[in-house]
Amino acid sequence: MKFDKKNFLHYFSDIQWSYSIAFGMRSGSSALANTLHSFGFGKPAEYFQYPYENNPYCTTDDTDTFSRAVALFQSALHPPFYAVKMTYDHLSRLEDVLRRNCEGFTNYSSLFSNHKWLRLQRNDKIAQAISWHIAEGRGLWHIPKDYKETFNTECGYDFFSILSKLFYIYQNEVTWDEYFNLNNITPYIIPYEDLKINSVNVLGGIIEYLGFDKSKYPIDFDDVSGLVNLADQYPSVYQSIRSRFCNDLLKIGRENNYIEFGKPLDNWNVFFQQKLWQM
Repeated sequence: MKFDKKNFLHYFSDIQWSYSIAFGMRSGSSALANTLHSFGFGKPAEYFQYPYENNPYCTTDDTDTFSRAVALFQSALHPPFYAVKMTYDHLSRLEDVLRRNCEGFTNYSSLFSNHKWLRLQRNDKIAQAISWHIAEGRGLWHIPKDYKETFNTECGYDFFSILSKLFYIYQNEVTWDEYFNLNNITPYIIPYEDLKINSVNVLGGIIEYLGFDKSKYPIDFDDVSGLVNLADQYPSVYQSIRSRFCNDLLKIGRENNYIEFGKPLDNWNVFFQQKLWQM
């Protein structure tokens, strides 16, 4: 028997403002979330990462998926705000759980009155993929400004690792496009590059979009995000990897491809040409 939507909505009775940040890997979402939290606009985080049983925000001992989802909603509530950030697959998993368990559920945004969507996008997709590659390779995803240890920026180069991450990044972008179009949602677009170089205007626009007076908030992205931007701190590392990746990318189709790339290129081509995902 499904849970009644009206009973589910009582959890949000104290919420006056709600918003979600739609993002992709390495698009600056943690820095933006920290900044909005510093303004007092809730505490946006990746509350709906799955599997829910391994999610640190899941505070229930219940073992059924719906109870865990409810617990994650409760963790995201910081009255009068409800604020989260999510990649598309987080949203898809959540909507699937609610659709199967909540009578009258239509879509995620319908749970709230006047729910706002912030869509964070990074225009330079190659830089985004390289950032992901380095973070994954070093096992360190965020560097707080008060981080005391020396950060080892050495990271092995892997053309196909970066290329595959480009695939995932574009897939996430296209899927968000389709979801917003299907649900007649017009999100507030935030280009990551603009957030870095023109933070006063960008953050001011976000504050006004959320319904507040921007003149009441000290807008300085670098001061309030609490994180170090690795590409700015170690530009030679990023530039070296980018230069090599772009050089290799432009070699695709040349006769000596197989000599330079060897077995990894064979594996890559075989996977797609022979549709090994069907195996």
